[in-house]
Amino acid sequence: MTNRKLHFEVVRDAHEARLLWEAFSRPGSVIESWEFRYLFFSYAAADLFFYVGYEGNTPVGVLPLQYDRDQKCLEFFGGFYMYDNSVLLKPGYEDQIPFFYRSLPCPARLDVIGARDGMTIPGQPSDFLYT
Repeated sequence: MTNRKLHFEVVRDAHEARLLWEAFSRPGSVIESWEFRYLFFSYAAADLFFYVGYEGNTPVGVLPLQYDRDQKCLEFFGGFYMYDNSVLLKPGYEDQIPFFYRSLPCPARLDVIGARDGMTIPGQPSDFLYT
């Protein structure tokens, strides 16, 4: 695993963040849609913080985050309710995932990371038994 000389920039603009989300996200459940996550984000005391990795001038991936102003840390876009979170990447850049996490510029609370990338270890599923 070698860093391909990626550099990182933060996107805070909602329009630009949505374009990145749509370019890199994969179709799936409703929780993976921009509209669903943005709805939760819009009621949070948070600021968009899409952490974009570039090779040259080309974006190759995004770590979709928000900055929680109350907790003073980064969390996944949509808040702690979201699950199956991950770095969204162009194919062939999966080995760059650790560099996204390692280079974050401030504290982060990143929960429920999806283990589809070969870099993360799946956690135990939650038990939602109600009696």
